[in-house]
Amino acid sequence: MSSLRNIKAAQGENRGRTPGRRPNARPRAERLTSRRPGFTLVELLVTIVVLAFGCLAAVKMQGDALRGGALADHLTVAALLAESEMERLKSLTRSQLDAEVAAGDKEEPQLNRLGEACPDPPDCPGYIYGRRVRFFAGMPTTFSHQAEITVSWNEAAGAKSVLYSGVMTPLSF
Repeated sequence: MSSLRNIKAAQGENRGRTPGRRPNARPRAERLTSRRPGFTLVELLVTIVVLAFGCLAAVKMQGDALRGGALADHLTVAALLAESEMERLKSLTRSQLDAEVAAGDKEEPQLNRLGEACPDPPDCPGYIYGRRVRFFAGMPTTFSHQAEITVSWNEAAGAKSVLYSGVMTPLSF
């Protein structure tokens, strides 16, 4: 019996561990695979790389949005310049419209955003637009004329333009 008591006491002291080991020592394989609270250096580096790519994408999208907004602004101004000229031509009487057509194509190379002539581009704020009006042969039975108005401007990416076409029939003779 005493030998059984000695065995149980020895097992109680070691609590199932191999004799000769420290009480809190773990096997090598267990130490390498166990995790402590926190992040490893590799996890932090991967997180930083993912965040960097995300930030770069956001910056690129911001630049694209600014360029898209600038293009929309130019297209709006060009369309307004073309439409204002077309409305001016449509408001002419027949004799005035015939005189415009007889004078031939009209070119205004330097206009500001408001459609005003700008002889010295450095003094004009914003972009400089060019407006060209071309007339086509009239239709003798209706006394109407066809006009094509092109508004152009230069950007860093190259020249851009808007084409506006319409038929004018004078309201009064």
